[in-house]
Amino acid sequence: MNKKIFCILVCIISLISLAIIFPWGWPI
Repeated sequence: MNKKIFCILVCIISLISLAIIFPWGWPI
């Protein structure tokens, strides 16, 4: 698997997990 693609997937999953755990923690 391409390492870049893997890193992107990990980042997306991490962001989604943080959004679920801390919905009030969005930096926007």
